[in-house]
Amino acid sequence: MIRSTQQSLDQDPNFRWRGGDVSRIENLSDIVFALSLSLLAVASSAPATFVELTDIFRSALAFAAAFAILLLIWHYHYIYFRRYGLNDGKTVFLNALLLFVVLLFVYPLRFLTDFIFTLIPAFFVGFDILEPMVRSIEDGRDLLIIYSFGYAAVFLIIAGMYGHALAKRDALDLDTIELILTTQTRDAALAQAAIALFVIAVAQFTPMSAWAGPLYFLSGPAEAWIRRKTPTPIKT
Repeated sequence: MIRSTQQSLDQDPNFRWRGGDVSRIENLSDIVFALSLSLLAVASSAPATFVELTDIFRSALAFAAAFAILLLIWHYHYIYFRRYGLNDGKTVFLNALLLFVVLLFVYPLRFLTDFIFTLIPAFFVGFDILEPMVRSIEDGRDLLIIYSFGYAAVFLIIAGMYGHALAKRDALDLDTIELILTTQTRDAALAQAAIALFVIAVAQFTPMSAWAGPLYFLSGPAEAWIRRKTPTPIKT
């Protein structure tokens, strides 16, 4: 009885979870995500002095930002397998591709967040503190482009996974609300990827490359617009 109550509390009231016991695909994925989080935490070497130790704590905000982005990716993945429980060949392929890109994405992600949280004080104390990280504006631009390619790839794969669930709508017996939620999630992932590609275009082909990074703040309004465009009815 307790197990049944806990399950109902965990689930989305507007979506019937079709994922049963945690599959081997999910087990492997959780291991990869845990490894990625560990790599974020140990991106720098172990401190040998007290000054190096305090430097690690000063980088806590950069770690938190990278941690949040990785958890966002994990959440899309978690919801997918809980909602649909798919384990067919295409799902296995897309999932493997996602894990591969996530592992490649870890170090650019942590390096970029470290750079951003070093750039902020540089406006007050001088840009010389950036020299150990990047040698020129072009290096900073290329760093943003590398990160953005990884970000776009991750969310294009996630959009592909949710698109695959839509293609399986009949086999999954998705009702109207579930179709809307699945479409919203796919479109939100596509919006994330589109913003990353837009950032790449601005950074690479315009003189506004220094202002390309803040364009990621469009992610929130874009997702809000997608959910407002197709409001979800409430199940009664």
